[in-house]
Amino acid sequence: MNNFIMVTPAKNEEQFLPKVIDSIASSSLIPDIWIIVDDNSSDNTPKILNEYKNKCPYIEIFTLNEAHPRDLSVHYSYVCNKGFDRAIQLSKEKNVSWDYIVLLDADTIVSSDYFDGIFEEMNRNERLGISSGNVHLLKDGKIDYAKIVQDIPSGTARVWRRKCFEETGGYMITHAPDSVSRIKAKLKGWDTFRFDKYEAYQLRETASASGLWNGYIVTGKSAYYLQKNPILVFLNSISHALKKPHYTMLPFLYGYTISILKRDSQIDDDEIRHYFKYTRLFELASKYIKNILR
Repeated sequence: MNNFIMVTPAKNEEQFLPKVIDSIASSSLIPDIWIIVDDNSSDNTPKILNEYKNKCPYIEIFTLNEAHPRDLSVHYSYVCNKGFDRAIQLSKEKNVSWDYIVLLDADTIVSSDYFDGIFEEMNRNERLGISSGNVHLLKDGKIDYAKIVQDIPSGTARVWRRKCFEETGGYMITHAPDSVSRIKAKLKGWDTFRFDKYEAYQLRETASASGLWNGYIVTGKSAYYLQKNPILVFLNSISHALKKPHYTMLPFLYGYTISILKRDSQIDDDEIRHYFKYTRLFELASKYIKNILR
């Protein structure tokens, strides 16, 4: 059985949403329930959703009416959380069983066999709790191929095994929700993996929905919130500097520094704090040593 339910947050996504829905409609597997959360859109997103709902009976529209500016951190996690809650509630009301639950952003299209491949991999490994394919950037007809980090599934087109999702408390309302979800899974003994051979495509740069500069400020603030070891923050900043556009290191460091100066709140989960202060460094060092010894 490969039944799955899916959630997509959408705010002013008239440019990309039709392509995303069309990519799912042409997939070899489609969700039993697909909750698309309209986050108080002011463009044609509601109209597009209503048109597609008539064509795709598995689509359910969940509308949030509270006004809130686009935010890729806590509010984003709130929108997703509401969508997941609604998808699970609706599955109970409709007596729909599901094995996997998916988060797909409203700017991401998937290859036709994407879910077939991911589910096949997860069926082979019962300890694989969260996975994704590799997500590349598709812009102006050109593909910018992403480098793969095998143990870190993409935030979009991400698949959870039902048991893993439930054991880790679902999708929490927090800064850096994708990181928090992944680490909680690892701490519960679940494997996490990104598969290079299954592909999805983002139609705009990661963290660019409210402008790339603002997006990377949020990323820097999230690094502070997670209490990342300063060495990790340094490595993250170098990584941002080495990939295009190279300037993203600057807003990342700005967001991190301003959070220090303002003494913003930080995560109060001891296990996650320990992971980002110590365990992640050990993991990276181990990988580096293994690569040298090959």
